[in-house]
Amino acid sequence: MKVNKTKTAYAYLRVGSRHQIAGGTSINQQKEEIKKYCRDSNIRLVDVFEDCPESANNFNRRGFVRMLGKNVARPVDLIIATSLDRISRDCREYLNIKYQLAKLGTRFFFLSDSFSFYMEEIMEAANDFESRFRKRIDDNCDCVNG
Repeated sequence: MKVNKTKTAYAYLRVGSRHQIAGGTSINQQKEEIKKYCRDSNIRLVDVFEDCPESANNFNRRGFVRMLGKNVARPVDLIIATSLDRISRDCREYLNIKYQLAKLGTRFFFLSDSFSFYMEEIMEAANDFESRFRKRIDDNCDCVNG
């Protein structure tokens, strides 16, 4: 008889700007969504890590780095975030971290982005493009505004 092991998880919460906080992407809202999902899915939430406000382009975020370090010492089954863009907007770095986590038996899970492996990579590439496009627009606006 196969016994189903209760999955374990870390939650990762991030807002990138004060504007996102005002727009309803609050840390508390993300935390409650993840806690509810874990309760409903019989997943044991081991710890919660957060960064506020921090850009998804920067992987040296304090909470994110602490979470990865703790996962090396005490791997969990899942790292749960509300969406892929809470983790990253840099495709290459995201895929590298995803690969390193997989070697520890850990995978990312996103509440609002339920899609296949290949779709995940396509979405990450779109996030990366959006970030680079926004930077280009900002740089051009700086030039025009002098």
